[in-house]
Formats: sequence, structure tokens, C-alpha cells
Amino acid sequence: MHNVLRFLFSLDGRISRAHYLITGAILLAFKFLIDHAIAAHFGQPWHLWNYFAPPRDLTVFGLGTSNPTLYLILICLDVLL
Repeated sequence: MHNVLRFLFSLDGRISRAHYLITGAILLAFKFLIDHAIAAHFGQPWHLWNYFAPPRDLTVFGLGTSNPTLYLILICLDVLL
């Protein structure tokens, strides 16, 4: 178990492009499912393109007028994850 943790969290190893792509896709899917579940709890739709084109009323200094609590929770999760 110690060797597995050392392999996962060290900067010494190498990883192939395919493994890198698969790991990134799995982590993106996991994050999407979490965000989608939180948005559904607030009654808001959440789609994959929300990461690339956020709502227009969401700015750097404001959380948006449609549902600021939802965006505050999502931003806090982004910081933690």
C-alpha cells in the first residue's frame, strides 16, 4: 500500500498519454456528477458546457443573480477538490 501511495503522489514516475487522458476523463466525469447533483438539489440544470461557458451574470466579483448559493457551494468545492 505504501508503494502505491508513493507511486501516485510522487513526481518521479512516468505516465503514458493514454493513461493521462483516461485519468483526466474519469476525474472530469466525477466532478461533473458532483456538480450536477448539487445543481439538481437547487433545481438548476447543469451541463458539461457550463465549465466552458458559464452563465453571463456570473463574474469574478459576483456570484450571479440567478442562484448565488449554488455558485458559492460550487466554488468552495472547486477550492477543496
